[in-house]
Amino acid sequence: MTQHDISSRTEEMPPAQLRRLGDQLVELIAAALREDRPDDDGDQRNTDPSDINSQDINSKDWVSLYELAAFHSVEALTWTGMSGTIREQLPEDLAAKWRNDADLTLFRQLAYDADRESILADFRNAGLSWLPLKGIVTATYYPQPGLRSMGDQDLVFGFTQYDDALGAWRFRGNNADERQAKEIEASDLAKSIMEAHGYHKRTEWERELSYVRGGLHFELHRCIVTDTERSQGYYDDAMNRYYANPWQLAIPDDEGSGNSEDGHAGGFHFRPDDEYVFHIAHMMKHYRSSGFGLRFLADEAVFCRRFSGTGDGNTGERFDWDYIHAELRKLELDQFETMVRSLSLALFDHPRDWRRHVGPSERQLFAEIIESGVYGTKRNGATKSFDRQRQAAQREGRRTRVGLIYGWRRIYPPRSWVEQHFPEWAGTWWKRALLPLYRVARGLRRHPKDLLFELKLILRK
Repeated sequence: MTQHDISSRTEEMPPAQLRRLGDQLVELIAAALREDRPDDDGDQRNTDPSDINSQDINSKDWVSLYELAAFHSVEALTWTGMSGTIREQLPEDLAAKWRNDADLTLFRQLAYDADRESILADFRNAGLSWLPLKGIVTATYYPQPGLRSMGDQDLVFGFTQYDDALGAWRFRGNNADERQAKEIEASDLAKSIMEAHGYHKRTEWERELSYVRGGLHFELHRCIVTDTERSQGYYDDAMNRYYANPWQLAIPDDEGSGNSEDGHAGGFHFRPDDEYVFHIAHMMKHYRSSGFGLRFLADEAVFCRRFSGTGDGNTGERFDWDYIHAELRKLELDQFETMVRSLSLALFDHPRDWRRHVGPSERQLFAEIIESGVYGTKRNGATKSFDRQRQAAQREGRRTRVGLIYGWRRIYPPRSWVEQHFPEWAGTWWKRALLPLYRVARGLRRHPKDLLFELKLILRK
């Protein structure tokens, strides 16, 4: 069964079944993340996974539970959260598949770590800087390796230099022309390094170079945010300004070594506080585009526990919440962060009665999340895009039917979108002109229900 099949079947689940299975996934994830700490009232957290009423789950429900875990890309987390008693109740073929998915998650993490170390050694020798993002870092905060799935590896890269006037690092070059020339040089070097490691280019667009080899996938970002993503409503002006220079918040891993004549060759990192702010900003990007799933909420819980300052086998580091809240207010993300954090900690600290620990907004957010899958759904994306255009038309007092504007932009998207999603069609004007016909034919073949859903949106009055 393909990922699209799993997504389609999950989207068609009755709400009551989705809610029940979602609660069971939460209990399994909570068990995998368990650190055996007491609740505020002194009782141990109720996260023993052998007590999820598994005796009431039949073979068909087990399949649905697995499909929902795959939909949210938490197969390894849920497998780890199962007791031996639960695993014995699984149909044999399903248990083998679930176990294999968990093993593959660990294998991919180890394979990524090994490849990344080798690739970045060549980056350093070429004078390039890099800044790891998202899963590369977050996976290291989980209780053990192999719990956090990663579809790709995200790295910002380029030539950097320290700007005394700015008091921070930035892209190398003293003017726009110099920076552009250095960006082209950096991209050419990255291409040659990735190809030397057996990777081939999958896509190249406004923000990133994408390279694949077998099941491994690296996304090399020239920047974090783009004007195209802002125009699509994924980022706003505040976010664009904040991350226009991703190196401004970055700190060299080995400051004082690896410096070239006019810059730094080597790795950078965000401080945990800035890492967390980016985690929230990235989560909002997905929420605005097509939604996000349980894996983001697991990441949220892991961040908050890792930097709670309590130790618990970690370093005892503590977030500077005053700084974090101040930065989130700049991005107008403070209320979103508060709701996400409240929901996440309730889910995984009190998995069996989490609804008693949150309000209506958090419960509604969970209902959206459980329906969305790891990166949202096509129908979510279409609805959110349509609603953004409707709201923009209302603000600007435009009388043009929103459906017409939405339909035109879906038929003829920006070239950068084509370069990202259909790179083989982006090269010439006549291919781009024929692309709508190909997309409609492919949509009718692969996901006709999603196409019909969009058509209904376009025909709205």
